[in-house]
Amino acid sequence: MRVRLMSLLLLFGLLAGSCGAVRPEPLAFVDQDARPGQSVIRVVTWDATALAPAIEQWETEHPTARVVVEVRPSEVHHADVLDDSTAAADIVALDSGYIEDFRNRTDLFVDLAPLAEATDDGLDWRTDQGIADDGTITSVAVNTGGLLLAVRSDLLGDINDPNAAGTLLGALGNANTWCDLIAVGDAYADEAQEAFLPSAADLFEAVLNQGDVRFVDADGNRVHTESEAVHTAWETAMLAIGTDRDDLQFAEPCEDQNSGIQRITAFNQASFTPGWSEGLQDGAFAATFAPSWMLDRIRTTAPETSGNWELLSVPGTLGTNGGASLAVSRSSEHTDLAIDLIGHLTRSTVQSATFRDFGNLPAASSQYTADAVLDHREPFFGSTPIGELFVESVEGYEPAPTAEHDQVILREFRAAVARVDAGTQTPQQAWDEAIWRIDLFISEN
Repeated sequence: MRVRLMSLLLLFGLLAGSCGAVRPEPLAFVDQDARPGQSVIRVVTWDATALAPAIEQWETEHPTARVVVEVRPSEVHHADVLDDSTAAADIVALDSGYIEDFRNRTDLFVDLAPLAEATDDGLDWRTDQGIADDGTITSVAVNTGGLLLAVRSDLLGDINDPNAAGTLLGALGNANTWCDLIAVGDAYADEAQEAFLPSAADLFEAVLNQGDVRFVDADGNRVHTESEAVHTAWETAMLAIGTDRDDLQFAEPCEDQNSGIQRITAFNQASFTPGWSEGLQDGAFAATFAPSWMLDRIRTTAPETSGNWELLSVPGTLGTNGGASLAVSRSSEHTDLAIDLIGHLTRSTVQSATFRDFGNLPAASSQYTADAVLDHREPFFGSTPIGELFVESVEGYEPAPTAEHDQVILREFRAAVARVDAGTQTPQQAWDEAIWRIDLFISEN
């Protein structure tokens, strides 16, 4: 390597001296984001879009530092947090769905006690997700994922509600239960001969997240097989697929309503799949679940639909999905700078600016009364009071007890629902396989 390096340097020197117009190629094995005297802060995440402007602002205030962001698919990223390649990063982003796996890993992450003021400003349940049992602050929330329903007002607003005066858009706005939502989907499917929702798996997760107990009880015991919340979410998803009531395995969630009589999903076009992206653009479905961080994805995926969307509260109003937290690796060689960068990214005013630009709801609850959040609207989503609705979706929200590997269990249930949605398995077959796979994973971990 020394010979190669010296040869290249000599070559570059000759070229530079012989003709000022010639610019040598960069050394392939040198980090081009690094410059003499600069400290390189490496951030590893699954999505850096909303963080980019705030990172650039921090860099201008720290000219001797440079931030290098590495983006990986979410599942790969979280599976590799323990790998040397990720552990070598200065800052690691953690999705709230996975965070219980890392909350107590004080061997991996630096205590963020200098940022305690930021945690004091957060929603209690989001803050607690980043505090280990011994009190160490292992991560700090930078945003949270309030949940709304994004609906095509141009599609639903043109169809009369067959069950009452007004349109299906109005009926959806008055939907108090998930059964009410499925009834609107049934009516839309009848009239438009199109899907109402892109997938049943997204519906399953939205219903599940409103349950008091999901996969573990308050004592940490695994209850995923007998959880009422899991059963209700499962059968609600099955009704959306059009499963015959005689084939339901658990309590009928809509027994008092004529809901769930036909398929209202688009054969498993889950969020971020190619079919989902195409459906956003061509109106292949009339509504999709929209965590706050998804707003920018909807805008950029289907820009020509601007003004044709409205955001509505989900049935029951309360709901959340996702949210990012930031941790500093113990292997970081720039701990102070890394903590300073997280302090900047989690500053309440920076979170509000990010919300206005991208939709990511602040984790800082002090911003829930700020005009910058509450008064936020944008033409793409019509007249929707975006900030007001997202704040309502998380204020008063009490998440179910959590434990390590919850995200793996959720992934298996979602995959099982998707198999039924795609028509490759019956509800009973999909359920049995999900339980088998989950129990096998738990026994091995």
